Amino acid sequence: MKRLCALVLVVLFAAVTGGHAQRLDDEYVQIFNLIQDADSLSSAQPSQALLKYIEAQKGLQRLQRASPDWNPKVVAFRLSYVSNKVAALSAQNPSAAVTPAAPAPAASAPATNDVQLQLANSQDQVRQLQADKSTLEAKLKEALSLQPAEADPRELTKAQERVKALQKENELLKVTVENEKSKLVAPAVKPAEPAPASASVADLERQLAQQKELTSKLALEKRALESRVNQLASAAPAPSASPSAAADSSARLKQLEQERDGLQKQLQQANRELEARKTKPRARQVKDLEGQVADLRVRLEALEATKVPYSAEELALFKSPSTQLSTSEASTPKVSREFPPGSAPLVTQAQTYFAAQQYDKAEAAYRQVLQLDQKNVPALANLAAIQVEAKHFEAAETSLHEALAVAPDDAYALYVLGLLKFRETKYDDALDALSQSAKLDPKRAEVQNYLGLTMSEKGLRGPAETALRKAIELQPNYAGAHYNLALFYITQQPKYPALARWHYQKALSAGFPRSADLEKLLEDKK
Repeated sequence: MKRLCALVLVVLFAAVTGGHAQRLDDEYVQIFNLIQDADSLSSAQPSQALLKYIEAQKGLQRLQRASPDWNPKVVAFRLSYVSNKVAALSAQNPSAAVTPAAPAPAASAPATNDVQLQLANSQDQVRQLQADKSTLEAKLKEALSLQPAEADPRELTKAQERVKALQKENELLKVTVENEKSKLVAPAVKPAEPAPASASVADLERQLAQQKELTSKLALEKRALESRVNQLASAAPAPSASPSAAADSSARLKQLEQERDGLQKQLQQANRELEARKTKPRARQVKDLEGQVADLRVRLEALEATKVPYSAEELALFKSPSTQLSTSEASTPKVSREFPPGSAPLVTQAQTYFAAQQYDKAEAAYRQVLQLDQKNVPALANLAAIQVEAKHFEAAETSLHEALAVAPDDAYALYVLGLLKFRETKYDDALDALSQSAKLDPKRAEVQNYLGLTMSEKGLRGPAETALRKAIELQPNYAGAHYNLALFYITQQPKYPALARWHYQKALSAGFPRSADLEKLLEDKK
């Protein structure tokens, strides 16, 4: 009984503690939602945002006073963040301010606030995982406490034997009582015998009363023992059901242990990520984030490029607008760069070998140029272009890495990097490199051509057509881009055979070799 009371007290304490923690979590979530609402209103409705920030600030202060041990770092960070927002909005709207403005924080990049928000969110996730772990442990304790105690077979056997002994004793006492009653009645039946003395009769009556009292007590004890036996029998698991019940209990316990282990692993992973964020220099974090934003912006500019309008000759061939694009091989771009002093003969020789597709000799010539200046970016980029055409992709990767380490914003080196990634079918990397190159050098037709091919491989047929047409706008006699557009218009749905033939003739006029496969497609669509 004492063990049961203690277990009930433990469960009640865990429930009260868990309920309190859950209430604090809910209160913090409400405050966090207020902050998010205020953030969304800060630009459009600053006065409304200021009211919500102030309300969130009061809620955080109230939470900090009532429960100072509850996630103090998270609460302190949120208070600092809200105070900064209140100060900024109060300065913009002096009439709407209801609380004194906090001191202006030191200037920091917007990306730093983003990093701090990510850190706070990670701490929130850690706190949530800890709460889930505590809840699962409480459920495990409750499940274990509700398991019925197994009846001891030895106790059941002893109780049954005690019942049988009491029944025999009861029967013997009944016989004894009947014998005593017969002794009392016998003198009246037999008149020849003398009547017993009054003292003997009183003694027998006293003994009879004692026997009746004993019989009543034994009967009560018998009923109590029978009730206890029935309880034990009902509590004891049936022989056939016992294995399955034990198996269910074991399976449930194993499942809870697995969930606990999984939560512990998630908590450890979150702690590792949190520590990594803390140890990583903040300036490096901001630089990485700024680099990612810059990459996304140049990719967006490439995807949202304005379409090049059709010429009058092309419009005359149109019946319905095009929606798709196909790919084809394009000619390797030529380069014209500044090289180290005294290297002009070697560069001319390398270009001659390159035009003759003698890539090994061209590569050797550029390596001689690099002996004059090992960090010459134009020479490294041209060497990488030759290595790409020779399909020496690893060597080209090394050359481009050296070039971009010296000049990260070199448009031609980025173009060759995009060409390399396109040949390796790494289209996401190719799109990033070509987009940056197009932003730095928007007048280079070859970049637009390969940008169109790359977006076509990614299924972005509308932007791909725009890029190919941009290449022709920049270089009207660009044979490779005309050929790509011819293949685009004959293979898309709906097809435009007349427009495809027009661009194919433009490609041939510019010196592009005839294509039997494309001519067969054009012949089939006459």
